[in-house]
Amino acid sequence: MTDWRALIFDTLRDLGADQRLIPGSRLMQELARRSSGEDTDFRVHLKNVGLSFSKFLSQFRPEIIVDIRGARDMLVGLPGATEGPPLTEPRQLREDVYKAFTRVEAQPYNYSRSHNLFTQEQLPAEDVVPGPTITTELLIEERKEFAQTQPSDVSTDLMAALDDPAPLTAYLHALGKRRLQRPWRRFRLAKLADRVAAWAEASGLPLHPEWFNEAGPLTATPARRVIDLILAEMTDDEVRSLLVPVRAVEVVIRKASASVPRD
Repeated sequence: MTDWRALIFDTLRDLGADQRLIPGSRLMQELARRSSGEDTDFRVHLKNVGLSFSKFLSQFRPEIIVDIRGARDMLVGLPGATEGPPLTEPRQLREDVYKAFTRVEAQPYNYSRSHNLFTQEQLPAEDVVPGPTITTELLIEERKEFAQTQPSDVSTDLMAALDDPAPLTAYLHALGKRRLQRPWRRFRLAKLADRVAAWAEASGLPLHPEWFNEAGPLTATPARRVIDLILAEMTDDEVRSLLVPVRAVEVVIRKASASVPRD
């Protein structure tokens, strides 16, 4: 019978994970290669015990560092290892995109083709694309998924918070107690990026870079684009009078530079 614990620790040392943290995918590939001649392949073993790779490794904490990075990535290593080259970080969402894909609202957000904007305002039928449907159940399910990546005692605390009458707030407090805000933010941003991509594909829309705050500084935005954004913030009366109020300009600048809130 394969001594999986010994194999994992030996493999980590051989990969230099006692010096620098390495991607979990690299460790998985090497474990699969080394176990290919054994009675049971490592991937088969995971399936037999009914555990994800991160959950399996978490059994060996604190002897092994398991740093979850998003929905599918993680860094692993032995205590004392420093963080190696960063994995690809999930991108930050523009403020209106973030709200549309995280808020449970009585008035849902829809997407304006002409303004490239998610808004709760009424839009002409030819301009509107139905926005995503966000439910409390969906948000709770994502938090359960993150909890399941943690050691059993931490997972139990996080799951218990979701039974609170105000589950999202209680969960946030539980994350703070365990100092898990940063891993949770990485995980959540990866989930949000996947959700945005799935919605765009289903809606027949391209993924706009500016949804992920990749449009660059406002000064680099084409003049017509700036005017379109400003018009989106103006009332009908303001448009009719051909005014560009400072209020609208300030809103556009704020949205262009907004980062995702850390909740």
